[in-house]
Amino acid sequence: MSRYKGSVGKINVELLSVPQGNEGKLLARLNGEPVEVLFRRDAQGLMVEFPHGVFEFDFNGEWDEGLGKRVFTTRLRNSDAFQGPYRFQSSEEKTIGGGASGAKRAIKVKAQMPGKIVKLLVKVGDTIAKDQPLLVMEAMKMENEIRATAPGVVELIGVEAGQAVETGAELVRIQ
Repeated sequence: MSRYKGSVGKINVELLSVPQGNEGKLLARLNGEPVEVLFRRDAQGLMVEFPHGVFEFDFNGEWDEGLGKRVFTTRLRNSDAFQGPYRFQSSEEKTIGGGASGAKRAIKVKAQMPGKIVKLLVKVGDTIAKDQPLLVMEAMKMENEIRATAPGVVELIGVEAGQAVETGAELVRIQ
């Protein structure tokens, strides 16, 4: 089962594996056809090499309350050309509960690349706003503020200052 599904215009994209680390290969399907995709992360975003060309993108993700998922838009680097919205369910988002009584959602904020936790800016039980800084992480010799993708209450802090983390490590869980 794929983790990411979406469409870009008339092209249906299904990633069969998730980017791990700063560069590598992904298995994907474009309009149902299996392809191998190369990727490389940099400080600004992601370079993806498809069979029909190489593209560099900057990603922006926002929580869509109506969909109950993150909605991503991309900007083709060095241009004003925006694409999207892409509606992917990523590993950092999970719906819990449900039914007619209303869904409770827990958002898992995960490390997008290896790094070191420099400073925690929240604690368990804090009520936070969307885009509020949660922690500071050093990655690729840069300090990055990791921000909340949705409002809520901090349910879990899975790291501590000074800790090294790998890609995919759960940093904070917001209920």
